[in-house]
Parts: sequence; C-alpha cells; structure tokens
Amino acid sequence: MKPTSLLPIKSNSRSFASFPAHIADELHRYDTYLRDVRGLAAETRKNRLRVVGLLLRYKFERCVVDLGRLHPIDIRKFVSIQLGARGPISYASHLAVTLRCYLRYRTVCGDTTGKLLTVIQSPVRWKLASLPRALKPEEVVRLLDTVAGAHHWPKRSYAIVRLALDLGLRSGEIAHLTIGDIDWRAGTVTLRGTKSLRQDVMPLPIESGQALADYLQHERPMTCHPAVFVRRIAGQDQPITSMAVQKVIKRACCRIGLPRYSSHALRHTLACRLVENGSSLKDVADLLRHRSLNSTLIYAKLDTPKLTAVAGEPIMSARVSLQKRIDNYLAERRRLGFELRSRDTLLASFANYVASRYHRGSLTADLMTDWAQQDKWHRNTPATWAARLAIVRQFARYLKQFEPDTEIPEEAAFGPERRASPRTSSMRRKSSHCWGRPVRSARRGVCAQPHMRSCLV
Repeated sequence: MKPTSLLPIKSNSRSFASFPAHIADELHRYDTYLRDVRGLAAETRKNRLRVVGLLLRYKFERCVVDLGRLHPIDIRKFVSIQLGARGPISYASHLAVTLRCYLRYRTVCGDTTGKLLTVIQSPVRWKLASLPRALKPEEVVRLLDTVAGAHHWPKRSYAIVRLALDLGLRSGEIAHLTIGDIDWRAGTVTLRGTKSLRQDVMPLPIESGQALADYLQHERPMTCHPAVFVRRIAGQDQPITSMAVQKVIKRACCRIGLPRYSSHALRHTLACRLVENGSSLKDVADLLRHRSLNSTLIYAKLDTPKLTAVAGEPIMSARVSLQKRIDNYLAERRRLGFELRSRDTLLASFANYVASRYHRGSLTADLMTDWAQQDKWHRNTPATWAARLAIVRQFARYLKQFEPDTEIPEEAAFGPERRASPRTSSMRRKSSHCWGRPVRSARRGVCAQPHMRSCLV
C-alpha cells in the first residue's frame, strides 16, 4: 500500500446555496477548516455542513452569527427538533459529533463554548453489541440472479454487485473506479479514492473481471470519460455517485425480500465468508483495508466453528471464574487463621497473567512457572521465583479438587526452597500481648506481664 496522491479538492459551494449569505460565509470558512486542518473528505464535510447550517439558520437566520447569543437551551431545542424528524441512534450520534466538532472549531476562533459543549450528550451505544448483517449463501445467489435479469442496466448492476461481494469495496470506491485503475494483464485493481486516503492495490477475481469486461464491451456508453461507471445527464457524461451505487444494491435487496439490507451488507458478507472458511482476523483486516484490528474484531462473533470449540471446554482464561476461585481459596485460608497479606495481590496478578495469555483449559505447570519469573520489581533471582511459585502451587492444590486436570509444579523447579513458618492471626495477637505496651492489672502499680514488672516503680 502506498500513500495516494492528492485528489482534486472538491468544493461544497452548492451546499451553501439554500442558506442566507451571512450563514453561507460562516459555512465556507468552516468548510475550509474541515478540509485543510481536519483533512475530511468532501462527502463527510457536506454532511457536517448541512447540520451546522440548520443550527445557524435556526438561531441566526435574520441576524449575524454571534455564538455569544447561542445558549444551551437553544442547543437542546435544536437537537430535539432534529431527533423528532429522524430518530435512529446512528443519526443521533452523527448529530452529537457534528455539533461538538463545530463548537470546538469556534473555540479555536476565540469563542467561549464550554457551557454549550456540556449539553451535547452522545447516545449510549455498546461497542460490538450487535452482529454484522450479512447475506446467507442462498441469498447471495438470489441477489446475483435478480441483478443479472434487471430491465435497466443489468450488466452495470451485476458488475457493481460483484465488486462489492468479491472485493468488499465501499460504494464510494466503486463510484471512483477508473479504467486506468484496472490492470488486465496483472489481474489487479488500484483503489485511489479510499476512505483512509491511501492507494491500495487489490487482486481482481475472475468473476469480477469478467463482469467488468462484459459491461465495458456491451453496455457502457461510448465516451472518452475515464470513469468505469458513467451516466449521461443533459448530454454530458458524468461518473455515477456513491449514492447511485447504494441505490442499485438497495433496490436489488428489496427485490429479493431483504428491504433492511444496504450496500455495506455485501462487505459484511465477504468478511463473514472469509472467517467461516478459516481466514484469520488479520487477513480479513488486510482485505477490508482496516486501519485498526479493532474494527475487525466484530467478525470474531460469527466464527461459529471456533465459538463451538470454545464453548465445549472449560475456559480458565475468563478472569471472572478464575478470580472467583482465588477469592474462595483466600476466604477459606483466612477462616483457618492465616493472614495472607500479600497473596491476594499476587494471585490477582496471576489471574491477570492467565487472561493476557488467552489460556484455555486447566492450569498448567509451565504457565505457573512462566508467571513466577514475571516479577514486576525485576528481582530476577531463583529465590524470588521459588517464593512466587510456592504461592501459586498451594492454590493449584486447592484448585485440583474442582479441576482434576490442574497441574501442580515441582517444588524444586528453581532450586531448594526456604520454608517460612506460617504466621496466623492468633500468633500476631499473642506477640502483641507479649511485646506491646504493658497492661496493668487491677492492683495499682502491678504489671500484668511478669517479665516486665521490673520496669515499674
């Protein structure tokens, strides 16, 4: 992957036409900030400018834009009006992000927006709470059949669906595809107008290549325009937009009885198919061109074979179950009179170590030995390792009665071990009576401790 060259800068001047002149000037300055400072794409800027323009028109339609006259109650009323018209949680999140971004821009300009920012609350959305909406194999076959038999531009629709299914391309990437981006000899396609502003070279599957060639030879208009998918408007050839790509896929899904599926569902379908066939999440992330692997983790919830295997065996990597065993073990030892002042911290550290290793099944001796050598104070001595291993060995003996497969490490794993006599709570109380402050008896001047009587007058 190579950094892409700078794409032609698109202006959003058309988005300002419906607003008064003074609001259009403010939007133009904000658009310049989003483009030059934030580096946002034209479509993203267009969506944000529309929301900001509605806010400014709501408050400053007949007067100059002065954020000192904008109050928190105005923000609440505006958000309430917008959510009343369009209620999905995704739009509420977009509204909060857009307003917060604009107010921070005004903070850079020197305005005071602290009170306004506090009233903008994002809706609660649990991360990875939902499953990706993907098509089943039989639904994919029906989708391809319905686009191939469409009455209007069937070859173009089939090529678009093929690119989304086989390569996982986004609607904007399909719309920005040019003839020069396709290397027919090498069997690759270069993506330039990507979401991450990078130049990506992807392999071109045979089915997708055949669908593109069929469209270019038999259905594409005769034009000199470099775009692959071209439409003619008012006698001029123009590339199709990302919205047109989304409509092609959306209408095809509606024809097969899937009205709630969108163009992004085909991207999810490709990822789910790869995961089910044994591909790693890293491979899926590379194909989908995710910047972070965290964006790909949601597809792990659809790996049915691995989830079935995990559910069929006892999982000791779950911190809750292991920590509960540790708590029960410490409580039982304390009932016997042992203080265990440092063992709760060390055993909690052991539970964290097991969780970080993603260990499944019963505890092993190698796992305990490795943890014993992970001293955060870097006291890399066999005596320290042996003392740490002795603590977890006692817990392993306790755990073996519940998990018979639990291994118990050898006592001489790090050489001979010095055994300290156990210190109980009763011994501590006894020592405090013997060597603490003398306790006087009922008779005045007589010490209750015989060996301390000489110190009294």
